[in-house]
Amino acid sequence: MEFLRGRSKYLQVYNSLLGLLQENESSEEKYLPSERELGVLYGVDRLTVRKALQKLVEEGLVRKEPGKGTVIIPKRKGTLKNSASKSVAFILPRGIHAVDRITEPFNANLFYQIEKELKVRGYHLIYTTAGNDEKLPQSILESGVQGFILVSQIPEKVLKEVESLNIPTVLINRISDRYPMVLEDRYNGLRSALEHLFSLGHRRIFFINGVAGHYTTETCRESYFDFMKSKASEGAEAQMYTSYWNFESGKTVMEKLLRQVTPLPTAICACNDMVALGAMRAAKEAGFSIPKEMSFVGFDDTEQCTQFSPPLTTVSVNIPILSRMAVDLLFSFIEKGNPGPLRVVVPTTLVVRESTSLSISQ
Repeated sequence: MEFLRGRSKYLQVYNSLLGLLQENESSEEKYLPSERELGVLYGVDRLTVRKALQKLVEEGLVRKEPGKGTVIIPKRKGTLKNSASKSVAFILPRGIHAVDRITEPFNANLFYQIEKELKVRGYHLIYTTAGNDEKLPQSILESGVQGFILVSQIPEKVLKEVESLNIPTVLINRISDRYPMVLEDRYNGLRSALEHLFSLGHRRIFFINGVAGHYTTETCRESYFDFMKSKASEGAEAQMYTSYWNFESGKTVMEKLLRQVTPLPTAICACNDMVALGAMRAAKEAGFSIPKEMSFVGFDDTEQCTQFSPPLTTVSVNIPILSRMAVDLLFSFIEKGNPGPLRVVVPTTLVVRESTSLSISQ
């Protein structure tokens, strides 16, 4: 096949494939030829083919299946755009904080587990982000997704847009007065960590929280101060600090704390594992023996917990159950309609490792 000059080759491949997809009337999923075969057909290299295919993926017309190839998403009602594909959109807020990134360990694991749950049902998952002053990406709207799973502090403006689209939606770790929610039991999870430290004789237990306004942040703040207030008569001393949910921020907050606070805490709780590990690294670099001189507890039980020395005590979130609940709620919504602001709270479990021990004051 010969291309016209003066036009990007990948766009010509894209337009040719788009024409083939528009002519496809099958209601079943079919595979496109392999990248190598397409390269031979169009007389271009595989990088050009991949670029053209990626544009089709972004428009929701095809999807990549690792190790298998590129699947043509079937039409519905005789049209390609605005057709209902067997897909669900996983949307994070587009923010500057680590908790809003797909590379953040909790989000990455959550995406993977939801993808597994959907695959059993014959669906696939599309990832995108949504900013405070933005609308949902046009490619998502044109892909014919049958549902949204909105994660973390999705902007209110996006929730209103979703409502106008009348597409089934479930929220994870985000409060709403319109949609069903799946929430970690952050309140009791943090409380179990504090009770553990208190039982070891710790009284000066400081907390490094995330940025205000998120469900996880606000729930942890409430749990922390409720517990420490209830133990005030037994000598509990509370101080809370703010971080940006990542390793570097946890380390920076802890370095500042070590320079400025007297007397120092005997234990640190953090809003997630990466913050706890960053704080623990700062304490070790300052010469503290962990857990002999200072204990540390995280939240989420990500795989990084066991890769540090000492391994981190943490609160485990059952992400497979959380994911299953979110997918079950979404398909119930699709089949039966919006149940309203139903809350499903997933229990958490304390996992004790070597980063906590008896307080030196004992």
